[in-house]
Amino acid sequence: MVDAPEAWPPRENRTRKWSAEQLYKREYRAFRTMAEAREHPDAVAVLDLDADWIEPLATFPARRVEADAAALERLRVDLGAILARVMAADMPSAEGRVRYEAAAVLEEMDDMPRLDGVVLNSELRHLGLESEVEAVFLGVEAAIDPDHRRRVPLLLAWREAVDRGDVDAVRELIDRGVPVGSVLRFGGTALGAAANQGDVAMLRLLLGRGADPNQPDERGRTPMTWAAMHVNRSGRDSEDETLRLLIEAGGRLGFREAVILGDVELARSILDADPTIDVSANSGLSYSYPFLMVATFFGRLEMARFLIDRGADVHATDDDVRYTALGVAALDGRADIAALLLDHGADPSHVDWTDFTPLARASEGGHADVVRLLVERGPRRTLADAIFLNDASLIAELLPTVEKQALDSILSKCSLHLARCDVATLRLLLRAWSAQPDRYLRHEDILGQVAAMGRLDVVQLLLEHGFDPGKPDEDGATPAEHAERAGRAEVAALLRAAAARDREA
Repeated sequence: MVDAPEAWPPRENRTRKWSAEQLYKREYRAFRTMAEAREHPDAVAVLDLDADWIEPLATFPARRVEADAAALERLRVDLGAILARVMAADMPSAEGRVRYEAAAVLEEMDDMPRLDGVVLNSELRHLGLESEVEAVFLGVEAAIDPDHRRRVPLLLAWREAVDRGDVDAVRELIDRGVPVGSVLRFGGTALGAAANQGDVAMLRLLLGRGADPNQPDERGRTPMTWAAMHVNRSGRDSEDETLRLLIEAGGRLGFREAVILGDVELARSILDADPTIDVSANSGLSYSYPFLMVATFFGRLEMARFLIDRGADVHATDDDVRYTALGVAALDGRADIAALLLDHGADPSHVDWTDFTPLARASEGGHADVVRLLVERGPRRTLADAIFLNDASLIAELLPTVEKQALDSILSKCSLHLARCDVATLRLLLRAWSAQPDRYLRHEDILGQVAAMGRLDVVQLLLEHGFDPGKPDEDGATPAEHAERAGRAEVAALLRAAAARDREA
């Protein structure tokens, strides 16, 4: 964990303080008492498992807390015990305590929703604890109902049975009192999981016991959404029993489902009935893909055309990885949709979070038809493009324009492709890379791949540039072992000899 002074202030969480100052570059504030915390509108009461565990057991606005210190400590201990049961592990708790902190750092953390009410640890959400925990914070109840601990094993068994697709076990758990709408991790439902898998037997059971085909998860996805994705995978748009059963039970297809299914007439009728729908908005399906990216991802050419005609922004990106619809089309080899997007002004030079253009994505995926299309449209070339295209002359042209610090990052992101480059291309790249003062390229990954491909000339070139012949990768395999597994005896012998010389030196 985080190194800390021996006399660390107990009011502070060491890991969150380190994260605030080192990762988020912002002030970490912790308050000594509840009274002090109440003077700050953004302060929250934090129930911590211990001083190093970054994600709290629970948080609640300090200004709204009415429970006394003893009740909060009891709540902390009870939640810790439930978490241990959920994770089937002994959880550290020696330094656990109730703390009071400014909310800003907690709001930066992954999976932390708004902090104006009860926020539970991600492993404790969807166990039906929120109202009971809030009642304790508000002083309405002295503790969580002891029966809840006895209910937790049933809910965990429910999750496991749903994951297995075990119809008999699910039926038994419903008979034992588990609500049919009980949510899984991340807010999904058993009905949604069954729809996603096209499990007709499970669907019949759950619908027969009253499961709601329109119950949303955390992102608003319903069983109808998952059924639409299953239909897309199955290729049986008009005869899928999964979708039919849900519609017969009252399931409703919305705009997102129409896009997934590629049902232009349904999408048109929905938009005509509600013209306020933003066709460029986040679909809520995957990451933060806009609707046009969803149509592209599922290969729905006519739907993509319809969305563009209705004003969808071809330049829109998702918030997570900064893909565009063209980038998705390139990555998935959707040449027809890529051409449509380019015809409507999509930017072939857009770079995503890895600094890859659509051309690099198409090259990475081996989609030669999309590569040809993008090359014909003449986008601005990046160094990553040149590497994926194995274009030594373009690399020589672009290398002087790349900052040394950026080169290592680019090569790291392209590392899986470097093993496929020819010697002339690699020599140019390695010469520039070797001149850098700080280098982080993972030698073992590249060398292992090249060794498995049997490229003796490239292995020799990499060794000349200081690649370590004896360093194992994350799976514990050395480059020589990769060569041997692939039947490359000559390469393996070269690597073992080089490793032996390094040890002797």
